[in-house]
Amino acid sequence: MASRISEIILLGLLLVIFGFVRVYWGQGYPIMFVWKGEFAYKDTFVNLSEIMKMPSDEIAKNSPNVLWQLEEMGIVEGKKIESKKYEYK
Repeated sequence: MASRISEIILLGLLLVIFGFVRVYWGQGYPIMFVWKGEFAYKDTFVNLSEIMKMPSDEIAKNSPNVLWQLEEMGIVEGKKIESKKYEYK
């Protein structure tokens, strides 16, 4: 019974952690764990191979925080969009 409770607590903790962390992988980069800044499950796992195929305008429209992080990490060089669009919502 005690191990069952421990498993449930561990699962809950992992769910909370993944709400605050974004995981990038692919495109020859190692797996990167990046702090989101707020709790959200949107864009938790990001495949860089897919993102790199998209124009930066489309990324900015669908996932502005991902684009902002990729620009800050130096992975994507795009036109900088006003910082207002990168505010967490």
